[in-house]
Amino acid sequence: MQERTIQKNSIYNGKIVSLEKHNVDLGDGKQGVREIVRHSGAAAILPLTGGNDVYLIKQFRKALERQTWEIPAGVLENGEAPEDCAARELREELKMSARNLQYLTTFSPSPGYLDEEVYLYVATGLYEDPALQDEDEVLYTEKINLNNLIDKISSGDIKDAKTIISVLFYLKFYQ
Repeated sequence: MQERTIQKNSIYNGKIVSLEKHNVDLGDGKQGVREIVRHSGAAAILPLTGGNDVYLIKQFRKALERQTWEIPAGVLENGEAPEDCAARELREELKMSARNLQYLTTFSPSPGYLDEEVYLYVATGLYEDPALQDEDEVLYTEKINLNNLIDKISSGDIKDAKTIISVLFYLKFYQ
């Protein structure tokens, strides 16, 4: 059964997200309230070397109040194609480009309240390609063997969803 919006109010409009409050008709004579976060989407890249190593980024995430290890990723700019965003983020965050950028899958991180979709790619044939880094990012990079990365995922050391999904999806369907 589909819900129908009766009334929609804009609560907040920010640089990355906006928040809406929807009064909805549930279709059975009942009504409810939905809080929806709007997000333009993101692209994330599993940067894989010929030796089965993956480049990870370590950065502080304010929402979690800790540093996390993740694959490179970034928000889609207005009108930007996901594959262009992936290539841009690879240059900005790793100072690399890829001879091959292959689409893996798309996932919705939290569809109960968030409309964001994350487009996942695997990048191979990596080569140096310096670019300007975002001014508000402080990043550290590390190259880790894919098997060691799987161990870090299994042990809970890596908790980032896009990293976990990209690695497991790649191993299941592309290796």
